[in-house]
Amino acid sequence: MRSQYAMHNRMYVEVFCYAAMGDDRSEVRATIRAGCDHFVEMYGKSHQEMAQRIRDDEINVLIDTTGYTMNMCTEVFAIGPSPIQVQFHGFPGTMGAEFMHYLAADRYAAPADHAQQFSERLMLLPNTDLIQAAEVAERCRALLTRQQVQAEDGRMLRVSASFGVAAAAVVAA
Repeated sequence: MRSQYAMHNRMYVEVFCYAAMGDDRSEVRATIRAGCDHFVEMYGKSHQEMAQRIRDDEINVLIDTTGYTMNMCTEVFAIGPSPIQVQFHGFPGTMGAEFMHYLAADRYAAPADHAQQFSERLMLLPNTDLIQAAEVAERCRALLTRQQVQAEDGRMLRVSASFGVAAAAVVAA
């Protein structure tokens, strides 16, 4: 996710990132910041102030990467600061809210034949699925588990990893 900001074609897109959480000085945040044309610190601002800043920046498409998860800013989207608002990546399901216009998802999280169950219009991403993501996550976890890590006191530490990959299944009645 963090590398996607830098991958946009700058002939067509100007990338803004509105950071609602304080700076944790992480590598992830630094990578996201480096991939954006504009990185706007919003920590401590009210939802109204955030929405007004987005309006002032004349954002045409606003993408929510958290959904109904920790550190969400759903209230900002409810204010409607952008003419097109898209839910992507952070929450693998419908927001059930009329202020969210589109859901960008794979065919497993949002099967096309279940479109009527989503409040958003579906944008199904081609050639992607959570099954592939789960396989990649498992390979990464296995690789990390084999790593030798030594603590400052000389003890060898066992490394493991957990990746937040969700899968959806359709169960026939």
